[in-house]
Amino acid sequence: MTADAAPTLHLRVLLLSPVEGVDVQCGDTTYTATLLDHPAPGVEYVAYPDAIAVGDLVELDRRRRNPRAFRTRRRREFPAVAFTALLNRLRGRGPLFREPVRLFAVRPGAFDAIHLHVVSAAFYGPCPPIVASAASSLPYLYRHAFGWRGLRLQIAERIERVLAAVLRGNAPLSHFTNVSRLVCYSLEEARMYPVARHFLATDRLDVISLPVDTTNLTRSPAADAVNFGFIAKDFEARGGPMILDAFEICRRTLGPARLSVVGSEAGDERANVLWMGQIERARLLTDVLPGIDIAVWASRLNGISYSLAEAAGSGCALVLPAHPPLIEEFGTEAAEWFEPGSVDDLARAMTSAAVPARRQELSERAVAVFRLRFAADAVARQLQASYLRAVTESAQR
Repeated sequence: MTADAAPTLHLRVLLLSPVEGVDVQCGDTTYTATLLDHPAPGVEYVAYPDAIAVGDLVELDRRRRNPRAFRTRRRREFPAVAFTALLNRLRGRGPLFREPVRLFAVRPGAFDAIHLHVVSAAFYGPCPPIVASAASSLPYLYRHAFGWRGLRLQIAERIERVLAAVLRGNAPLSHFTNVSRLVCYSLEEARMYPVARHFLATDRLDVISLPVDTTNLTRSPAADAVNFGFIAKDFEARGGPMILDAFEICRRTLGPARLSVVGSEAGDERANVLWMGQIERARLLTDVLPGIDIAVWASRLNGISYSLAEAAGSGCALVLPAHPPLIEEFGTEAAEWFEPGSVDDLARAMTSAAVPARRQELSERAVAVFRLRFAADAVARQLQASYLRAVTESAQR
């Protein structure tokens, strides 16, 4: 079900989500920054580094950062903490996922709820209700984005499941303990994972999209030559080679079309292809996106991304693979859809979207969907409702 708006009251929410300047810069740090900048009325977010700084949150496996707090923990917790710290130091080597499991203790009464976003974490001692959100499961991510297969993937997944079970921890859409509610970006996404299907079956799942700040989203006048745009750091995983091949095909029909590749390192020299590399997000929103007529996405991963949501908000026409979660997010009429993995069908979709009347139609529909599903203030109100449900349900137990 979709979370609706809820009555206003003060909720202090610990935001346990990647933070820019502390964690690796990615779409999830944008998620955190957007929530901090756009809380719903009555919601006070506290980013986890700030909570640690004032003693409301203790990270147990970072002994040198909080030695006194660590020494106050019960002795029986030490083996789990020490084992987890050892595994975390080995991550990125052999059959282990790179994402660490982090161990926390929350000061009683400090927060009304915890929003846990993509962080693998376990909590010791009493803690408030947890609302968890994640874009995809770690095994799915490593299979489709990084190409892990066979025994390596099976061993990594088993290690994470065992560790999460022993620690009574939480790993993104793989294992959840003591989570009150789960947030997914679409029902189709939720149906992909057994743990998410459990939350759906027990009426504890809320469908809430990415929050996107609309402040810098603008549109430039259309140019004579159609400008396609592909925005991704992971060129291979996001379908970059396929888009290059499809562009070669449709350019024969369209004439002086261009393709701007943003976020990826320069590849093969091709006619009318501009490799822009990684650029600051502010420049992307104010200088680059406004000049892109058609945003093309061919990812093997079937979920939403910030670059795609921001392209919709900027009024780009969208050409997307017909993955069920994406169709649910945007609706059948808000994009030109193509068969995933088909270069010929992608070229057809790009050519169709380039027709001026069709391009204008797709642009208007993308903006309408964006305002309904992705605008930060609308998402904030939906999250507020999810927090309130979690608090209410926890009090009734």
